[in-house]
Amino acid sequence: MPNKNRGIYGDIRRSKKIEIFRTEHVKNRKARKGLATSILISAAFFVIVLIVFYPAITSADTVGLEWRINNTFLQSQTAPSIAMTGGGQAVVTWESDGLDGNDYGVFGQRINDDGSFLGNEFQVNTYTNGRQGSSAVTANSSGHFIVVWESILGDGSGYGVYGQRYDNSGVAVGSEFLVNNFTTNDQRYPSVAMNESGEFVIVWQSSGQDGDGLGVFAKRYLSNGSKIGGEFQVNSYNSSDQVLPDISMSENGSFIITWSSYGQDSSEYGIYAQRYLSNGSKIGGEFQVNSYTSAAQFNSEIAVNESGEFVIVWQSYGQDGDGFGIYAQKFYSNGSAMGSEFLVNVNTTSNQAYSSVAIAPNGRFVVTWASQGQDSSGFGVYAREFNLSGTSYSEFQVNTYTTNTQYMPAIAMNPQGKHMIVWASDGQDSSSYGIYGQRYDNIPIMIPEFNDIVVPIAGLMLIALIFGRARKKKG
Repeated sequence: MPNKNRGIYGDIRRSKKIEIFRTEHVKNRKARKGLATSILISAAFFVIVLIVFYPAITSADTVGLEWRINNTFLQSQTAPSIAMTGGGQAVVTWESDGLDGNDYGVFGQRINDDGSFLGNEFQVNTYTNGRQGSSAVTANSSGHFIVVWESILGDGSGYGVYGQRYDNSGVAVGSEFLVNNFTTNDQRYPSVAMNESGEFVIVWQSSGQDGDGLGVFAKRYLSNGSKIGGEFQVNSYNSSDQVLPDISMSENGSFIITWSSYGQDSSEYGIYAQRYLSNGSKIGGEFQVNSYTSAAQFNSEIAVNESGEFVIVWQSYGQDGDGFGIYAQKFYSNGSAMGSEFLVNVNTTSNQAYSSVAIAPNGRFVVTWASQGQDSSGFGVYAREFNLSGTSYSEFQVNTYTTNTQYMPAIAMNPQGKHMIVWASDGQDSSSYGIYGQRYDNIPIMIPEFNDIVVPIAGLMLIALIFGRARKKKG
């Protein structure tokens, strides 16, 4: 027998479904409105926090405070160089006025991973007549290190290049030694690099040796300090001057030398480089690093990682719109360029100069330089992190003390990414220039540029606002 109430029950069920649907629809609409409101509130809060705390979170992961490295601060201590070992220990060298009894001499200080000093500062040069300066230092992961410098009249004719080897306890190995065989005129501004087995290469500029002005020369050494062959010319193009060389070496002993060459790119100085195998044979010919060639590009420095990838930095006049700016070019291990050269400094007012670079095995690298007027008092020291993959992060100020000038920075990094920046600071130790440093734990905090964060967040807020209004009209 048919159920007489079936139609009534069916209508009731249908009405209940409609009521449930309407209720859920209202709930969902309220939830969507709540989600849009939450997005707006969260994004707005994040932007406010970012504006307030952005300068602090982009100041890099500093370890402790900046501190004075030179213990004796008679007159000036300037032109620091730094190298780090695998364990995070560091060796800093500099030139000190009058401390060795006659003009400038070269001094150094070993530093523990925790920033404490390993022994006292020590004199590097044995020969003290006249000036010894422009030092450079390199170290391997076991802590052995080598210091090179220029010395006036020690080789009998102008400046010559000298070196001193040290074991991992800081004890000198043998005596200081003359590097250059050609002693006529000046041999100056040396740089040095060492591989894990202790083999090393020293490079310098020499006057009149390549037949026309200044040229770049180098010499290879075994780990015991014996020479591998004679000195050799690095630059192929020898018209006018090739100056201010720098060198970096990979773990397998292959090395790359960079320098500044006058007139080769048809416009004052340009940046060039030459790659070498571990046996000292050239890999291809010398190549131009800078793409922008107007005015001067000079004073290049190089860093190579364990994979053979490398970065070269330099200062370029007029390219960033106001005075000197810092530029860089990344390279694959085969020597081909990664993309184009790029501007390093964010602040472009006045001059940015004296660049230095260090790279980690994973491809992250840090560039440091001196910037004129940015900290409102002479030059200040700044730095910025990059990645070989193309990511860049905000520049940050290194020096805390800003009175007068802080400049001539140098940076070194160990395989774990811990690094240290050192510089010369005017008047901070109450006696002209002194050497100061700042330690960093691994790579600095990787915060992108302010606009790179705010723009996406602003876009998200706009989408949430449009979504909220559209749902309101539809509802």
